[in-house]
Amino acid sequence: MAAAFILGFGPLSLRGASPEPGWWRASHQGFLDFFDVERLRNTLLVVLSVLAFLWLIRQVMEKMLLAPMRRVLIEELKSLHRSGLAIAGLDEGTIDDLDVDGGSAQEKEQRFYRALLLLRDSTVSFRKNELDNLSGPALIWAAAAVRDKLTPPVDTYLEATELTDPKSRALREVLLEISREQASNTAIETRLLLRRLRKSQALSTAGALLLILLVVLFGNPALVAFGVLGAVVSRMISFFASSTDEGQKYHWAVLMLTPVVGGLSGFAGVLLVDAMRTWEVLGDVFKDVHFGAESASMATLAAAFLFGFTERLLDSVAGKAADGLAPIMAEDPTPGGGGGGTTTDAPEGGGHAVEPRGTPADAETQEVVEQHTDDSSPGLTDPGRTTGP
Repeated sequence: MAAAFILGFGPLSLRGASPEPGWWRASHQGFLDFFDVERLRNTLLVVLSVLAFLWLIRQVMEKMLLAPMRRVLIEELKSLHRSGLAIAGLDEGTIDDLDVDGGSAQEKEQRFYRALLLLRDSTVSFRKNELDNLSGPALIWAAAAVRDKLTPPVDTYLEATELTDPKSRALREVLLEISREQASNTAIETRLLLRRLRKSQALSTAGALLLILLVVLFGNPALVAFGVLGAVVSRMISFFASSTDEGQKYHWAVLMLTPVVGGLSGFAGVLLVDAMRTWEVLGDVFKDVHFGAESASMATLAAAFLFGFTERLLDSVAGKAADGLAPIMAEDPTPGGGGGGTTTDAPEGGGHAVEPRGTPADAETQEVVEQHTDDSSPGLTDPGRTTGP
């Protein structure tokens, strides 16, 4: 994914959008320069690189995520079918209908959800039959595996050598309910994972299209290329670092968004530096960094690389800009528009802390849970089975 960005943006001319300094003139001049042969060539290369990136994202979703997960579900359904139990809705024809690779992306995803729910419902029948065939010590051993989830008085049954019929029935019901809850959580987490990946894919698409628009209006495609390069290098370093969380290393949503965020950070960072020089709130650290120059200097490209490499640099520069404009903001008694939350004390080192209004992740999880519980037939997935990537 990152290679598509770098190969597309890298060879582009370092010519800026306007020969006159100042980012505020770049947009107007960029529109006029768009009809230049060189700008048309650059724009075509940008569009091709973005299309290649979006194609790679789609292939990752279909070939490396959805297809392997669907294959795991199909194989587990076949395994349950070969057990010989009469399970409602589970037959060879249904499995063959779900085990199809053709169709649109939406049809593939629908088949995946059907297989997920069918596996949940089929496993509940299998688990119930398994518990019905357990008695005495075997039932106690099965309960010992989930000892920490048992509640009184059922947990006291584990100390008995023999179980009466009422106690056996009670223990089976508890074990079945525990398995149902575990399986329901597994199905919800799987559906939530796919939903978040789809949202990440949509964000990547929107960000990539925004990069096309920025390059068309302002030029400077090299800033995007070096921002992407910085983000990719940073991600590769963190991948091999032992201190990096394992979940972040292999999280597909992070990997899909990394090139887009790096390109936008490199472009926006250099633009912000140029604007801060105009506002006279910037020292001499970035004195050789210019956004609207005729060609991007080494200092400008290095700044774009650093902005893509570490998000803390962009946060720090933006915080310094906000601090420099604080006297102007203090003269206006009217609070800023937009209801994004309650502003609290600024953290040390610049920037502003904003108190979020809610927790979107919790709201998204609740929505998936409600959709999951609305399914017509309850069931479960064996807690020992894995359906994630």
